[in-house]
Amino acid sequence: MDYATQEASFELPSGFGDASLNRLVYKRPTGDTHLVVSRAPGQGKTLEQLTTIRLREQQRALPYFELGQRSERLVAGAAVADVSLFYADAERKLYQRSASFLIRGNLLLLAIQGTATARDEIDRMFEHALATVVFRQRGN
Repeated sequence: MDYATQEASFELPSGFGDASLNRLVYKRPTGDTHLVVSRAPGQGKTLEQLTTIRLREQQRALPYFELGQRSERLVAGAAVADVSLFYADAERKLYQRSASFLIRGNLLLLAIQGTATARDEIDRMFEHALATVVFRQRGN
């Protein structure tokens, strides 16, 4: 399997699955906003099942977890689980908006998270990112 990053590409033996994570940070005086892209094998599960599993894990792991909304929509022709949630980190209440895609049997998650007071801005960033999604063909 050929594996490509922004810096290079290389061949991996068969059997490897992409479980990588990318985190981009937008520094702000009121608190950083993070854009996270993660990948994981779908393990033969549906998008709905994978979203339910992820939300259960977040509910167990995140202090003061509160689900804002969960819905499905189409983005660039693909089904997407659109989720918003709140949780606490130290003394701050945080907000996260995420989109989960099931692509060729793999789960791709795009999330933007930051302080709950930046919710409207996070939602705008999220909607802008989704409006510009273009899927790449395998190997590009």
